[in-house]
Amino acid sequence: MIFSSCKEHVDKSNLSHHEQHPGCKHEEELGKVRDTFNLKLISLYNSNLPVAKLISKSDSLIKDFKESNSDLHTDIAFLCEAQINYFNAEMLYKNGYYQKSINELHKSNPFGNSTGDIAAGIAANYIKLEEFDKAKIFVDSIGKGYYLYEYALANYYETIKAKNEAVKIYKNIIDRKSHQERFYYKSSALRLEELERENPTFLHEIIFPTRKPRDETFKK
Repeated sequence: MIFSSCKEHVDKSNLSHHEQHPGCKHEEELGKVRDTFNLKLISLYNSNLPVAKLISKSDSLIKDFKESNSDLHTDIAFLCEAQINYFNAEMLYKNGYYQKSINELHKSNPFGNSTGDIAAGIAANYIKLEEFDKAKIFVDSIGKGYYLYEYALANYYETIKAKNEAVKIYKNIIDRKSHQERFYYKSSALRLEELERENPTFLHEIIFPTRKPRDETFKK
């Protein structure tokens, strides 16, 4: 014979949604904390402060997260710190501190397997340092099939003046209708137009993708 507790038959119809699903309330509160963090990060991206002051402010932001007694802050501190490291890397790159930018990118991915945006950022820095062999390693690490891999690879071939290889990839990008909505589609068409000139001007950099949160996400 099986006996069941009367607690299992409590009528929950009069309970609020959050009382019935406490996990939902936690996710909503976590989302608010993430949104607040992202708005502060957007403010840093939009700032015209010198790079040293920007990084000081971004480091203070993550320090506040780590020192907070809130469990919500603790839950996402690791992800927020990775975002701050990436932000610092972007700012350092833009201001010519390429090795420091590489260091921040490695910190933003402590697991060590740099792929995707992080690999693209590292490759962009190595191009500026004119360490082309290292740059190629990280271009390859972006990963075939990743949304910006082909564009970054075409950029790389331009930097080493491998015109034919770059042209082939740019043509491949603009020939596919599925790429028309991607941010690099028009850039690929412009680069192809330039490279088909008699004396083209080659790029001296490859794409360093930003991770700036989209402003419209937070507009009411």
